[in-house]
Amino acid sequence: MANGACGLRKTEDLIVKQFFMKSMVVIIFLSHAYAYSSSQSSYSFKVYLKDQVIEVFRDGILLKKMPCSTGIKPGSTPPGKFKTSQREEKVSWVEKDGTEIKFYYVTRFNAHISFHSMLEGKHPFVDEGKKLFSERKPSSMGCVRLKKEDAKWVYSLPLGATVEVMVSGTP
Repeated sequence: MANGACGLRKTEDLIVKQFFMKSMVVIIFLSHAYAYSSSQSSYSFKVYLKDQVIEVFRDGILLKKMPCSTGIKPGSTPPGKFKTSQREEKVSWVEKDGTEIKFYYVTRFNAHISFHSMLEGKHPFVDEGKKLFSERKPSSMGCVRLKKEDAKWVYSLPLGATVEVMVSGTP
């Protein structure tokens, strides 16, 4: 489609509308809007699986270093280079026992893998995740868990940033 063109596509019950303007693509999923600029973001992330640490750079200058907790199973936080592409402020679900589990400030970078806050709720696996995080050990199904204030900061950064997940290497 040419610049300024609009495409509408229906996938099952989800209507996806795409607008193409210069180097910006805006995708609207029902009431949620996510923008991903095809131009290069000045931000980048390095996720060090071995050390459970993230470094955030802008124009190659280190801005922040944060503890994290990644996937427990080998390969569940896959190594490689990705781009941040979507955001969601809050995700929650209810366990069979009626306990609500939630997390905040989701920034997706690889299909179902994202940066987000630690889980919240009164449940044993939430407590276990907090314990593993404090010990700088993996605790997730694959996402990169952060302190809530760190997840909020990452959430505030422009989409399109490069995320490099590395098995080895030292920050």
